[in-house]
Amino acid sequence: MVSIFKTLGEMITKHPWAFVAVWVIVLLVSLPLVSVFTSNLQYDTEKFVPKDLGAFVAKDKYDEQFPGDYKNQILVVVGSDNKTDAMRYIDDLDGRIAANASIKNITDRSSIYNIQRDAVVNMTPDLYHELNDAFDNVSDGNRELYNATDTVRDSSNGLYWLWDNITGANSEFYKARKTIVDSSAQLYAARDQMVAAHGGLYQVKGVADLEFGIPLAYANAWSQTRTADPSLNDTQLDDAALGYVNSNVIPGIPADSRPLAQGYLADFDGYWRTQAAISDPVARAQHTIDTRAQTFITSNVPAGQQQQMMLAVLGSLSLGAYNDPAQLRAACVNTVAGMQSIADESQKQQLYAAYDLGPSPSSAAIDNLVLSAASSSGADRKAIEDIYYLGRNPSSGAIGNYLVDKAVKALKDSDEGRNMTESDLKNATDVMQDAWNMGPSATKQDFDNYVLTKAGKDLNATGKATVREIFSWGPDPNDTIVSAYVLREAGKDMNESENRTLAEIYALGRNASNETIKGYIISKTLSEMNLTSNNTYFLALLDLPGNMTDEELKTFARDWEMSHGYDDPKILPDSVVSNLAAGSVTLYALTTSDFEESESAQASVDALRALVAEMRQDPRYEGIQAYVTGTTAMSMDTEFSAMDDVNNIDKITVILVLVILGLYFRSFLTPFVPLLIIGVAVVAAFGFMGIISTQIDVFYLVMTFMGVIMLGAGTDYCVFMLSRYAEERSKGAEIRASVVSAVEHAGKSIASSGTTAMIGFGSLMLIDQGIFRSIGIGTAVCVLFSMLVALTLVPAVLTLAGDRLFWPRKLYMSGPTMTGRLWRGITHRVLKHSKAIFVIALLITVPAVYIFSNLQLGNDFVDMMPDNIESKAGYDLLNSEFGSGALEKGMIVATLPESLKGPDGNYSAEALDRVEDMSALMASVPGIDKVYSMTRPEGVTIEYDNLSAYKGVEKEFYQNYMDNNTGLDGRTTLIYVAYEGSPFSQEAQRATEAIKEKMKSYESGNAGTTLLLGGSSVGVYEYQKLCTDKYSIVIPVVLIGIFLVLVVLLRSIFTPARLVMTLLMSIAWTMAAFILVFQVWLQASVYWILPIILFCVLMGLGVDYDIFLVTRIREEVYKGRSEEEAIEQAVESTGTIITLCGAVMAAAFGSMMISSTVMLKEFGFVLCLAIILDATLMRLVIVPAIMVLLKKYNWWMPFVKDEQAQLAVIPEMQKPK
Repeated sequence: MVSIFKTLGEMITKHPWAFVAVWVIVLLVSLPLVSVFTSNLQYDTEKFVPKDLGAFVAKDKYDEQFPGDYKNQILVVVGSDNKTDAMRYIDDLDGRIAANASIKNITDRSSIYNIQRDAVVNMTPDLYHELNDAFDNVSDGNRELYNATDTVRDSSNGLYWLWDNITGANSEFYKARKTIVDSSAQLYAARDQMVAAHGGLYQVKGVADLEFGIPLAYANAWSQTRTADPSLNDTQLDDAALGYVNSNVIPGIPADSRPLAQGYLADFDGYWRTQAAISDPVARAQHTIDTRAQTFITSNVPAGQQQQMMLAVLGSLSLGAYNDPAQLRAACVNTVAGMQSIADESQKQQLYAAYDLGPSPSSAAIDNLVLSAASSSGADRKAIEDIYYLGRNPSSGAIGNYLVDKAVKALKDSDEGRNMTESDLKNATDVMQDAWNMGPSATKQDFDNYVLTKAGKDLNATGKATVREIFSWGPDPNDTIVSAYVLREAGKDMNESENRTLAEIYALGRNASNETIKGYIISKTLSEMNLTSNNTYFLALLDLPGNMTDEELKTFARDWEMSHGYDDPKILPDSVVSNLAAGSVTLYALTTSDFEESESAQASVDALRALVAEMRQDPRYEGIQAYVTGTTAMSMDTEFSAMDDVNNIDKITVILVLVILGLYFRSFLTPFVPLLIIGVAVVAAFGFMGIISTQIDVFYLVMTFMGVIMLGAGTDYCVFMLSRYAEERSKGAEIRASVVSAVEHAGKSIASSGTTAMIGFGSLMLIDQGIFRSIGIGTAVCVLFSMLVALTLVPAVLTLAGDRLFWPRKLYMSGPTMTGRLWRGITHRVLKHSKAIFVIALLITVPAVYIFSNLQLGNDFVDMMPDNIESKAGYDLLNSEFGSGALEKGMIVATLPESLKGPDGNYSAEALDRVEDMSALMASVPGIDKVYSMTRPEGVTIEYDNLSAYKGVEKEFYQNYMDNNTGLDGRTTLIYVAYEGSPFSQEAQRATEAIKEKMKSYESGNAGTTLLLGGSSVGVYEYQKLCTDKYSIVIPVVLIGIFLVLVVLLRSIFTPARLVMTLLMSIAWTMAAFILVFQVWLQASVYWILPIILFCVLMGLGVDYDIFLVTRIREEVYKGRSEEEAIEQAVESTGTIITLCGAVMAAAFGSMMISSTVMLKEFGFVLCLAIILDATLMRLVIVPAIMVLLKKYNWWMPFVKDEQAQLAVIPEMQKPK
């Protein structure tokens, strides 16, 4: 191989102009092809998906069964918190679109507002008449029901009024009877007591007459006798006085007390006669009483009440007091009161009154005294007299007659009685008499029977049964009982639904207001229509005059909708609304018959965006967000963004490369040489791809990858050649010899690395015939042309220009650089600690591999688009309200063994049951949010076998949904599955696999049924799975291919193996860092093609630096140096150039991080980091450490003679000094 490159170098130095001419011709031919290449780039991922995937088979079936003019949909996402403003904006936009000739082939213009408007206008006339009729019916029904309620409650009240009256009267009568009996007894007891008290008083007076009356009569007779005959002596006077008392006083004393009186007189007379010394007869008498009366009483009256009374009278009176009627009266009363412990003054007054009756009062006087005492406390004298004069122990009949007569009289005298008719009065009198006649022991049952008999008089059996039921509720029945009875009676001949309506009307309450009735009617209407709308529109209809025509009503509806949102009234099913509006976001959908990528479709997007931009300047729409999005818009934005990124990346890359090369070569001119030469290669490669793009579809990222790789790898190749030339010149070699040496040595490394890079990139074509094929071809072509210009054009230019390319630097005999000594020092330390470095590298690799194993791949291409482009901003706004799965669902195309409709033209219950079974089966899959089908138009099962259960817009929607989801063959229908979360997530992918398993299971158990799963996210996932499943083929092919090429080039087994191992180590470290930064920290989606691209790029381009270093080490070993010396010398010679090339390559890849596209940022980060690790830490630290450990095994090759033996024939001058 060395002789080949030396020969090539000699050929170039002999004919440099010929090689330059060839490249000029290539350049001229390629220039026009570049535009072909750029114009043929494809931005739609779906174009690269194999058409035999399940999703595309499903799409073909869909197109076959559901044909239509629809080919493209352009969306305007409108965001506004004010729905009225959003409506006006969309209406204005719709009008402008209709008048814009630039937007062609329109098949439909739709928004939630015009759909709502049409629906409201069409339903309003019928709704208006239904609402007004319902209002009249409910008003009348409510009034009649409460009239019936009043009648029933009056009946109940009447019955229990009678019951209360009969029981109350009975109770009162017999309470009064008891009162009368008790009062009568009390009155006559009081009379008896009065008589007894009167007797007691005069008994006391009799005692006083005995104790004081006899002595006073004696003294008065004695005094009168003396006055009449002064000549009489004391004895004579005493005898005369004694005779007088015996003759005139003693006979007046009651016979039972007369002996005691006679004894008392005798004792008095005996002691009187001894007291002649007392001249005053009264004083003499008082003295005699004071001396003898007590002794006489205690001696002659047995101990007891009479003795006590006599002693009490004796102690309370004197002859003077006895002779005073008032004092005598008081003494008698006080004595009796004291004996009976009477302290109450009123009772004493009654004793005085009894005393005043005299000793023999008449019965009338006693009666009057009793009645006066009874009424003295304010009681009704007349009532007391009535009771009193009923007599002692009055009969029950007498009492009854008295009470009834008294009650009747009271009634007649009352206001109520005065207003009663004679009949009512008679009836009331009868009730009172009946109440008394029922007796004191009447039971509740007796009263109940009386009421029922009384109320049921003159009624038939039904009437009596009604009376019994109403009476059975008890007094004051609660509203529930009464309302239930009223509703039962009113709804006897009605069905269940009508009875429910009656109950609802009744529940409106008594005298329901118009507002209440309107609210009920609207609520009932909304319920029957299965709507959840507010009621403002329905109220407005009810407030309209009652004689409006249909046209007037439609005009009213249009005017209403022009000033209200799509949810006032909310009559559209949620599934319709959720496709066009959610939260603060509303969609305007423009459907055209253009293909998505056609020029006409793109022109429509441009025209629509111009209208949106114009309206954005209108102050009426300040605060409204509006974005044009959709497949066409996203494709255009992606193309524009990609081209803009390429321009920016190329500019940044060129600047970075110029700066890096300028610093390395210390020249103003040298940095431009690689760029100019790579520019030739870029044009040539793009031109070649222009030809390829006419035969196959080329993914748009190919252009970006090619530009970056050529600026990186191509510059590296050129720098290798320039650096080796500069090194040879610095050692004193001539220009041509330096060129030949550069081609001979650097050319081998360039060819080796280029070959391995093409193997790495070309292996991508094994994955598929779509994206990876175009990337594999494009990257392999760019490496090929980069390698060709580095091997031919660079040497030719060096031959022609020589050292002038390095102006103002002088190369000839310039000697080694300062950086060489730096690398030697670093390498010396690396070799000294080689084992530790190798162990540390392995220790870092273990967790890196673990982190790598947690890589989560995504396929959401939209999520990776730049946030600042309009279509992505619109899509994000859409997702913020609708959810990531709202507009992207999985689609199952189901073909049944029988027709969906029966012979009668109606949908077959059996077929619909099949559809529902399939829908339920899919809904059971974890990760599926809702399933939409003929039996589930809104994601939940409806009464699909009885659409008559629905009304209005809802019924129409369900019917249309079924019709629209029935294929041309009559057996095919659609089932949509909405994922939980993003349809591009790993959870959604697992759900997709589970759905496929459910589909297979259902097909196996239901012969004749075929199920196909499609949808954009499903197609992307299937393509991803198709490709990732082939990674297991590509990776071994790349590893084996590169290994074999390196074995041939390096003539070694261990070095190629070690090279592959360190490259894999770089990949593991890089991906671990990438996962931590993007997946863990930034929470970014990792595009699924990134790992395989990284693998192929690093396995292809990473070989550059290793081969450049290894070939130099081998070269030094061939010169006779030891392994350590060879490594140190090689690193010293190549360390700077490897670092430089790594910096160039890293700058080229790293420039992709300035892209606004997440995917390019990820590629830029991972490739830049991988190149940095590979060109610095791995190549200049870890590789030397491993190689010094392997020593001679670095070059071991079975069946090949050890090439170190050739050192024996190397001229002495070539050995190191």
